Amino acid sequence: MEAKHTPGPWVWSDVPGAGIQIRGPYQGETRLLFQDIWRKFPDAKWDAEMKKNAQLAAMAPEILEALIALHAVASIDRDKEYSAVTNAAAIIAKATT
Repeated sequence: MEAKHTPGPWVWSDVPGAGIQIRGPYQGETRLLFQDIWRKFPDAKWDAEMKKNAQLAAMAPEILEALIALHAVASIDRDKEYSAVTNAAAIIAKATT
């Protein structure tokens, strides 16, 4: 399976005046992948939540890699149908197509 997304690692940062950015490698450089421009509600709860969202989003390539590896190990026992394995396969397909 060939990845169709920007490979990891992705990093996030809170850029003053620009919002939260997620960057990843592209052709030997680090490029902007996503930017949250909706920084019009700067209360502390919203700010903390947006930072956690960015942290989670930046982990996407690593989470996908771990899920693929877990699915490979979990699907070795083909005599049993595990809903978690089926769900993992569906998520992997959704993320890679």
